[in-house]
Amino acid sequence: HFWPMCKARNIAFVAATPIQSFPVPVELAQTVSTEADLTIVPAECEKKALVDMGAPPDRIGILYHGVDPKVFHPGMGSRTPLSLPNEGPMLLTVGTNTERKNLPGTILVLSKLLARHPNAFLYIHTAPTGFYALDCHTRALGLTGKGKVWLPPDRGNPQVAIWAEDSEVLANAYRAANVYLSTTFAEGFGIPTLEAIASGLPVVITDTPIHRELFSEFSHVSFIPSRKELPTPWGYDWIPDPEAAATLVDRALSKGKPSQVTIPRKYLWPDMAAQLERLLEPLVKR
Repeated sequence: HFWPMCKARNIAFVAATPIQSFPVPVELAQTVSTEADLTIVPAECEKKALVDMGAPPDRIGILYHGVDPKVFHPGMGSRTPLSLPNEGPMLLTVGTNTERKNLPGTILVLSKLLARHPNAFLYIHTAPTGFYALDCHTRALGLTGKGKVWLPPDRGNPQVAIWAEDSEVLANAYRAANVYLSTTFAEGFGIPTLEAIASGLPVVITDTPIHRELFSEFSHVSFIPSRKELPTPWGYDWIPDPEAAATLVDRALSKGKPSQVTIPRKYLWPDMAAQLERLLEPLVKR
């Protein structure tokens, strides 16, 4: 109901998620400064990026993305619906097959982990086509035909993105996995990471500013040592160390899943709705 309400009251807003674009594009900062009554971003560091470019801080609000604990929660998952092996540690990554997601880097981490966990495998929950030819990377690492890298089962229409599937399919994948692994170069938030955390998965992710801000409070999250690379299409990338990532995954597998997970209220739908109301109230009453 957010957009119709704003339109009815002639409220101009921007929903922005700068992806490590520090500084943010000048055009975005100008729009926020001169045209928007309200700009919503999902993190403090992204608000700071806009303010550093001259955007007015009093017209920028923070609204974290959320997760539904009725869907994403700890429990037992089944690998059978995904046509995955029932034996061996399962690594999971979720995301679009785009350049910044660095899916080949995730496959590389698996290859380095196999010396310690030879029956481990990786399930990449993504669309069947995209930026990377994942079969080529799998072949280059000598993993083809060994049941080590898996993609979603063919649903008969390879043009349908995996995001069209029911949330329960994804939730089951989180519960069926042993570790969530992401070697992404750049992020605007990281919704799959939050879903994995809520599902009780140990998480191993690139050490980016947005990840540090949002997920440092969770004891079952580990950050891969990463180096900053400039410039890139996003402003800069964080390049994760694959050897260090494999070591962190090994530790996570040894430690196992946490016995209990508490999600802060700011990531839950009721509090998100209340925060949105607080952000809009001054504009609605004007």
